Amino acid sequence: MIVKLNEGEYFGDQLRSVETDEFKLSSTSNSPDTKTLTHVHENDYLSLQLHGLYHESAGNNEITVGAGDLIYRPKDYSHQNTFHKKGGICFNIELKDGWNEKYDINLSRKYQHLKSFKSQSLYKLVNLFYNNFDEDQAREYIIDCIDNINCNDEYYTNSWVKTITGIIQNNIETFHSLSELASEIQVNPSYLSRAFKKNTGVTISEYQMNIKLLASTTFLLDNKLSISDISYKTGFYDDSHFIRSFKSVYNISPHQFRLMFKK
Repeated sequence: MIVKLNEGEYFGDQLRSVETDEFKLSSTSNSPDTKTLTHVHENDYLSLQLHGLYHESAGNNEITVGAGDLIYRPKDYSHQNTFHKKGGICFNIELKDGWNEKYDINLSRKYQHLKSFKSQSLYKLVNLFYNNFDEDQAREYIIDCIDNINCNDEYYTNSWVKTITGIIQNNIETFHSLSELASEIQVNPSYLSRAFKKNTGVTISEYQMNIKLLASTTFLLDNKLSISDISYKTGFYDDSHFIRSFKSVYNISPHQFRLMFKK
């Protein structure tokens, strides 16, 4: 038997819910060692795992979803979830019928499991959801998050841009100077600075900072790592530099961010 959940319905306890004309946002808590019925949802939705983990069964597809993972489930996707000993908290973005016509944007009809999904807009949305919700800002964050999913991490087609972004993404423990990066592709630093901004819309330093802070959001989900550990792993000169930089983007401290994922 497959259960159909109506708009806004989820298994577990609903902790909080807000909505706009196009989207319904909610957080739900599931108790330890519980299993849901096999079910589908009335609408397409995104689900970010805030805390804990669960095992999902969908036909022959078996996956484990951990904190920081983002799931996209089309409305006809049949699945069953088993929550582990710590239970779990999920943040859900339900896409109401007709939302895509208003924004002229679509998500594929294919289920997606995006492990440790990195999007500043998504984490800003979570903060907005819990603190001083604003409909217009929420819409912007959701649309940007969907754009990120549609890109599927395929960055810019220019080969040297891919080289530079790859170096930065794969070496988050280092702050790369403009001269060092320019030497990697054998161009003038001034040219690289202008061309990178033209191709990506951000400066190299802005891009580098964004990547480091996005990496730190994943580390913050691991309670075994201290703020100092995370600061070191992402290449910041000291803890205060990391904390100031994080707060300037997410409007909360790393410690507050970590606590938010336990609500």
